[in-house]
Amino acid sequence: MREIQAKTITEKVKELFLQANIHLPADTAERIRLASCAETAPAAQAAMKTACDNLEAAERLNMAICQDTGMAVVFCELGQDAHIVGGSYEDAINEGVRQAYLEGYFRCSVVGDPLFERKNTADNTPAVIHTRSSTPMCLHALQNRWQSSWHGCRSSRSMTIPPLSSAATT
Repeated sequence: MREIQAKTITEKVKELFLQANIHLPADTAERIRLASCAETAPAAQAAMKTACDNLEAAERLNMAICQDTGMAVVFCELGQDAHIVGGSYEDAINEGVRQAYLEGYFRCSVVGDPLFERKNTADNTPAVIHTRSSTPMCLHALQNRWQSSWHGCRSSRSMTIPPLSSAATT
């Protein structure tokens, strides 16, 4: 049995969300810049210029690329022989999401009870967590951030938390 500390999961999930919402992958940013240069319609040129300006400002100011950071969705592969210690798996993920949304000043848009109260949770939890069992003895997390009412814009980051590494055991 391999042990992974719950606080390590929290730290890594927070890191994933901050990275995904602030730093667009270089190849994606470059494609947006190239598309901006190729655009010929004036309205589209203006929209693409705004997108490029937002990317540059996000990097420079270390702020979210887009105000609508969407709903937190986490995909994880949890090794069959991995054991979470020091807290629950789900609580650790949600705490990482909470910390990232508050520290990053991301817009929180999740409601606790969508049917009756529709009261905002103020920290964008609970996250939607998808977990798949895997044979490696580790936790692999992929964070997706769906923007603008889930219509398809997304940003993601991935990392592996190996058990018994210095990060997994501290």
